[in-house]
Amino acid sequence: MVQNLKNTPVSDDWEDVEEWYENNSERDYSYTGDNIYFIKNEVQDYDFEKEPKTDLNKLVVPHVKQIPDIISYDYLKLKFNLLRAKDAKLIINRKAFMRSATPKIPAKENETYNSLVVNAEGPMTLTMELTPEEAEYNDLSMEYTYIKNKYPNAKPFYSRAKKRMGLLHMYIYNGELIIMITGKIVSDNGDFGLISWNTIHKALEIVKSTGLIDFENEAFINIAEVLSVHVTNDIDVGSVTQYIKSFSCYLPMRTDNYNVLKYKSGYIILQTGKPNKNKPHYEFCIYNKGAEINHKKNRLYKYSIGEEGTKLAERTLRLELRLFNFLAIRKFVAPEKKEGTVTLRELLNCTLQPIRTMLKLLEITDKGLEEARGKYITMFEDETFPTQAEFERMQGLIYMLQQHNYNLDKVRSYIEVETHRKTHSTYFQNKRATLQQYVTCYKPRTVALLQELLSGMSY
Repeated sequence: MVQNLKNTPVSDDWEDVEEWYENNSERDYSYTGDNIYFIKNEVQDYDFEKEPKTDLNKLVVPHVKQIPDIISYDYLKLKFNLLRAKDAKLIINRKAFMRSATPKIPAKENETYNSLVVNAEGPMTLTMELTPEEAEYNDLSMEYTYIKNKYPNAKPFYSRAKKRMGLLHMYIYNGELIIMITGKIVSDNGDFGLISWNTIHKALEIVKSTGLIDFENEAFINIAEVLSVHVTNDIDVGSVTQYIKSFSCYLPMRTDNYNVLKYKSGYIILQTGKPNKNKPHYEFCIYNKGAEINHKKNRLYKYSIGEEGTKLAERTLRLELRLFNFLAIRKFVAPEKKEGTVTLRELLNCTLQPIRTMLKLLEITDKGLEEARGKYITMFEDETFPTQAEFERMQGLIYMLQQHNYNLDKVRSYIEVETHRKTHSTYFQNKRATLQQYVTCYKPRTVALLQELLSGMSY
């Protein structure tokens, strides 16, 4: 006896059931659980019996659109060696900065010029104005001592730090000027704001408009060094959820060296192990830009990009590679440099493809996806599908990976504890092949979406 749910046919003959479904195909049966062919709101798995061959053999024609036309960045942390202040004609408004033992922490509301300087009792030096001893010190052979005397550690007074959206902080530490900005600083109606050669001068002019510092832009770009950067690519994909789900299907296979965690409305891929100053430190984020701007702290930003920008954000998938140290910056932006720092000009002139390089580390490449898609088409034509037992093993491994945050080492430990047997590394290599077969055979739309995304990305 075959019985589905209320109002569905009861019959001993499957043909009666199939005929009933054909006559009621307009209804939504996603609530029935196993009837995956009727689900309309999610990325559907293919039905091998019904999927027409012509659809599978079509070349992937991208309908995705990369929004930035050149390599762009959403966050920059820059340092400028103040020994070279004259080279960039850099001037600091010393009265606007307060001396501080903790310049990295922005001034608090009670740390204003009036409360600390005007109302101070006694001859206290609180601003960056030099004392007679500091002004007279001219021993250039002691560079570190010299620069510390001329530019003591300081940060802007709360009352003098004119707020600019996208300017996070500015301070002086150990003779270096540190500036932290985000792409929001150049946002406009219909434009999320990203920093690139197209917008860098606008960003620097906004920084100077605070009245805290002044400099010559081109010289500053030549001298300033990059401490940290977020390489960012915004892709207009229409349905962001579909593409995020395609990553969620594919990433479990690619996590030997990475942990995959939920992040906002997407995923963050972190390196396994503890951060080490002797190795590149970076992370990779995939998320819905629209969900980000709807946060209450981004109300001013949402107003800046306007209704047009808000609508675009709902269709935008953001890929963000965050580089936290010199090793990571050199690895993705300037691999020809074996040591030293990368200047702002070198970063802006980058002709490499950092985000595609990161995807390659996850083995998401044009070649790999084409091969996977080709395997699926071959399986469809030859009818060499996995058995039910193989399918169940695939699902079981997927479940274990999900339960252990997609960490293969944790899964291996779990299996060894429960079975009291050592697991050889080749075991997981075989399981990876099984996972590849699972995605290829049962989620070919995942492969097609990722292939489509790559085809629309220039970096």
